[in-house]
Amino acid sequence: APSQTQQLEDAISLAYCQPYVQAFFNFQLDDEAPLSGWQAGLLYVGGVSKPSYDLFRTLSYDVAAGKVDCSRYASAVRGSGK
Repeated sequence: APSQTQQLEDAISLAYCQPYVQAFFNFQLDDEAPLSGWQAGLLYVGGVSKPSYDLFRTLSYDVAAGKVDCSRYASAVRGSGK
């Protein structure tokens, strides 16, 4: 199964490369304290970063700078080199 980091990278990159997507929302920043709760945040309970946190931060900067590589998507239309 793909890691949270890989899934997040794929989702953000694919969204960026689509011509009509204007936003990407990550549901929650940190995990909920009870293990039965939402455990898909970028931070563990207590604020400790998960591996996906650094990727999310870096990819957010890349999106803002137009540096996402869309060449792996057949529907890439944002321009060459992105």
